[in-house]
Amino acid sequence: MAYTSTKVSPKLYDYSVCKSPLEIHSELVSIGRTSFGMTTSIFTEGIDEPLCENYVQPVFINSATRKPCQPPDWWTEKFTQGLEDRGSFRLSRHIIPESGILHRYQTKISASDLDAFWHVNWSNYLKFTYNAFVEYAISKHGPGNIAQAFRNSKQFSLLYLQEANLNDTLDIRLWKDPENTNLFKFQFLNDSDVICESQIELYPHSPGEL
Repeated sequence: MAYTSTKVSPKLYDYSVCKSPLEIHSELVSIGRTSFGMTTSIFTEGIDEPLCENYVQPVFINSATRKPCQPPDWWTEKFTQGLEDRGSFRLSRHIIPESGILHRYQTKISASDLDAFWHVNWSNYLKFTYNAFVEYAISKHGPGNIAQAFRNSKQFSLLYLQEANLNDTLDIRLWKDPENTNLFKFQFLNDSDVICESQIELYPHSPGEL
């Protein structure tokens, strides 16, 4: 997996929305040379807009070399039929603003963070992202205002660049977007290498007040 982004509707946090069966709509939207893009939307009965929308761009990996590779010809021929977009999504990198870094967080990779290949599972980078934000929010607002550390998520994304292994120590740098005070960005370093970048945008207040 190279990139993923998820948008969350305020309806997901709305207690007045009745429980009902969920519908999941998945669509292949693009195919690149070594990757493809797919969107997944989750709906519930009686609501036209999705509760969540996810875009994911996985990369084909050679199991022997662990390097990106092209898919088999039969796969490309089968899934490009009727597909308008033949290119992959262009991913932009984070730039640390002049105002600088707000907070630094450190975590050591444990066994429970690993996938079947003994590398950090991509989903754990999102866990590390939220852990770093919560520590920052508590240090800024104090333990008496813990609600500031657990605001509802509006959007979160992750750009995976390199692998991390058991017992690696990751340094996470956090800063606020200069144009959006509810958007926080994160950069993961293993020694001096940037191996992952992520961001979370939070709702400014209770979605019920939107």
